[in-house]
Amino acid sequence: MSIYHHPTYLEFIKNEKKTLRHLLDSPRIKEDFPEIAEQANISFYNLPDKDLAKKDFAFQCDFNLYIAREERNVRIALEAQVRRDFSASNYVLSICANTEPPYDLIRKFHFDYVKSNINQSPKPVYHFQYGGESTPLLEKMGIDVEVLRPWLSNPRITFTQ
Repeated sequence: MSIYHHPTYLEFIKNEKKTLRHLLDSPRIKEDFPEIAEQANISFYNLPDKDLAKKDFAFQCDFNLYIAREERNVRIALEAQVRRDFSASNYVLSICANTEPPYDLIRKFHFDYVKSNINQSPKPVYHFQYGGESTPLLEKMGIDVEVLRPWLSNPRITFTQ
């Protein structure tokens, strides 16, 4: 039986950079999801190796969904944010109807790692959640999350270690 080891921030961010490198180097991603490749490139080069432990990590991308080369009237928003003090990390997938504003949010899922705060209601350190609060990218896109009732943030689905 192995003892669980949570990675250090530096270990974690090195893995994020490895993921970004894959996204920006993949010919298939470049061809089918050029917005993802472009934003991966920006995030990768905004976090030079010498600054890995000094900066927060962020990735944001939104794009129209195409299946079999046909637009599906769906806008996808992807976000990742990791604070350099490792107090929180979030990975968000939002799905919107409409390919141009105004976007209608129809689904929002996120996976979080958040250190417990004694001033807040208890919650799992790792959790998966449907709905929840707004995010920087959704705010930038002018998307209202109220339709998914952010007040429904409890219960969170616990990820066990």
